[in-house]
Amino acid sequence: MKLPFFPWPERQGKGFALIAALMAAGILTALGISVFTVSTQDVRISSRTLGERKALLAAEREALTG
Repeated sequence: MKLPFFPWPERQGKGFALIAALMAAGILTALGISVFTVSTQDVRISSRTLGERKALLAAEREALTG
């Protein structure tokens, strides 16, 4: 279909590939950043929980041995 106001109808869809590639790159970058953030927070939470558990065990051991 030739449009009267568009001088190059055969090049009509050429820019779409660039836009789609940029959108895909942006989505994948956002996904990667969110996965990295979640995994870093998970490591922080688990290390803090481990420290709290060790502190509790040390306090209980001290209370029992007096």
